[in-house]
Amino acid sequence: MLRSLVGSEMCIRDRYQRRVRGKGLGCMMGERNLDKVVSIALSAQFVLAMINTLHRSDITPVLCLIGFYSVKERKQNATRTYLIFLFVSIVLDVIWLSAQGSYIYSYLRTHQFADGQLRDNHLLEFVFMCSVVLLVVKMLSAIAVYKFYVELEEGFHFTSTRSGFGSIGTDLESASTEQSSLIQATSNNPTSAGYQNE
Repeated sequence: MLRSLVGSEMCIRDRYQRRVRGKGLGCMMGERNLDKVVSIALSAQFVLAMINTLHRSDITPVLCLIGFYSVKERKQNATRTYLIFLFVSIVLDVIWLSAQGSYIYSYLRTHQFADGQLRDNHLLEFVFMCSVVLLVVKMLSAIAVYKFYVELEEGFHFTSTRSGFGSIGTDLESASTEQSSLIQATSNNPTSAGYQNE
């Protein structure tokens, strides 16, 4: 009976370890792809935001640095911070675009300006179009970064569960070792052998 109990415990432990290895490999493959997507989105944001600084102040490059850090180090808190400030910057971009859009289309295109002012106006229009593209990229990035954040959270729970089950596996191994030594001691004990002969 003890041998069958030890055998069943070892089967449970081995089955759990196989499942953990398989899940870990699948998670790693998904993480790499999502890391690339988020990194590309952050790079696009950074370049467009640097172009925008030709005619407006933009905090997006600083946010991108936080985003790069969170992807590189896989930090949950940094990713959450980046997401919060990304949503704030999206709101600020919408406000800026609505104000500048009405200014461009109702004033700049209806009045006559000197050559120097015309160049500045064209630059403003170019930055306005880049800001529209940047807003779309930010919205798509928010989806990708949120998925990345959820994946980090699941990875955290998976790691803590794994360490919890790891301690159970250690307890099972020590119990099986104790039981096998008990079985050997019982079979080698001459008193128990004499009892069995009687």
